[in-house]
Amino acid sequence: MSKIVIFVTTAAVFLSACGRSTPDTKALPTGQATAVQKCQYALVRSDVFDWQEGRIEVSDYTVSDTPDQSWVNASFTLQDSKNRLAETEVKSVLKRLVERIIDSCRSNPIQKSRIFLYPAGVTAGESANWIARYDSASNPETTIHYNLLKDERKDKYLCIDKVEPGRSLDVDPKLPPVRQRKIIGTWAQSTFNLTLSLEQVGAKVYSVRRNAYCKSGDRGEMLKTGPGKRYSVIGSGTGDYYEVLPSGDLGVFDRDGRVDTLPIHFALHPASTGNKE
Repeated sequence: MSKIVIFVTTAAVFLSACGRSTPDTKALPTGQATAVQKCQYALVRSDVFDWQEGRIEVSDYTVSDTPDQSWVNASFTLQDSKNRLAETEVKSVLKRLVERIIDSCRSNPIQKSRIFLYPAGVTAGESANWIARYDSASNPETTIHYNLLKDERKDKYLCIDKVEPGRSLDVDPKLPPVRQRKIIGTWAQSTFNLTLSLEQVGAKVYSVRRNAYCKSGDRGEMLKTGPGKRYSVIGSGTGDYYEVLPSGDLGVFDRDGRVDTLPIHFALHPASTGNKE
């Protein structure tokens, strides 16, 4: 996973949200009373940015504004489930979000901030499937989950046809060649740059996890087909199951409810991230 340093400069960012009035102003210290410094109103949950990259909602916004504890933790979520951003777009969005937070009216300068950008349909703060994370706790840096970005490839079967390093034990059933299976759908897992597919062979359905190497999808775990688009993990002590949601995303559930949501992925295999991993 790469770490990209973002250099932030204060700039005006226009916000379309909630119909609130123009930004507040703060007078500068005594001796500069004729000058006025403008600041933007503080963001709150459900505020929305309408930007060229898409509609982005504030899904969580927590602040502390004291001399000793002055920080911001914020989560932002794309609103279009079909919207996938390119790497350059993610960097641009994060830069403007950081600038907007810096421009917010505060009594104390921000000492540190942490910002998450999520795809649509994912519960902010509860899912590991975030697109990118900006953290200024030490040196400002950004971590990106590359398989949640826009996939520019044309071939949905594209993969690396080389020997896969560090291959795990082959304990699941070996499946027929992939083009002989019915692919129900493929979804992105942010951790370890993996995808998860549900694939039908005859009357049986399997979950298949893949990395960027072609051989990684040769085996799968058999699931129990339930009502609708539900597929249960056989032998699970916590009642784990998958369900294809109306949006096309994949819900991950146990008997207590939804555990996570996996966004749709373009191809069976994730793209190789090379030295970005």
